[in-house]
Amino acid sequence: MPLTPGTPLLVRGRVWSLEEDEPLPGTVVDVWHAGAGGFYQDDQEEVLHRARIVSNEAGDYEFEAILPGYFEQSPGKVRPRHIHFRVSHREHFELTTQMYFESDPQAAKDPNVKSELTVPLRTVKTPDGEYLRCRFDLVLSSTR
Repeated sequence: MPLTPGTPLLVRGRVWSLEEDEPLPGTVVDVWHAGAGGFYQDDQEEVLHRARIVSNEAGDYEFEAILPGYFEQSPGKVRPRHIHFRVSHREHFELTTQMYFESDPQAAKDPNVKSELTVPLRTVKTPDGEYLRCRFDLVLSSTR
C-alpha cells in the first residue's frame, strides 16, 4: 500500500552497457515524479516521490511508486504522466531521461514523447487489491 494517495505502481528494469551489451551491476538509479495530484513535493519537510536504487549483480533495479499525476508546467500546458531518471555508473556516461505511459492520452499530444521512452502498464490483481506494473530498461554508453 503506498504511503501517499494514488494508484500503486511497481517499476522494474535492467541497466545495460551499450558497447559491451551486458548488464551493469552497481549502477545508481535516481528517480522522482509528481504525486497523484500533479505536484512535486520537494518544498515540504518530507520529500516524497523520490528514490535512489542501486542495480543488483544482474543489473536489475526495482522500486514502488504511485502513478504520477499530470503536472501543469505553465497555465494551459499539461505534461503527460512521467517519471524522471538519472542513471550513473563509474565507467559510463550519466543518463538523464524520462519514462512515459502508452495509455496516457496526454503523451500522444506531446511531440517530445518518443516511443522508446513509453511503456505499457499492466494491471496485477492480488487478494489485497490491484496495482500497476511496468518495465523500463536503461542503456548507458561507456566512457572507455
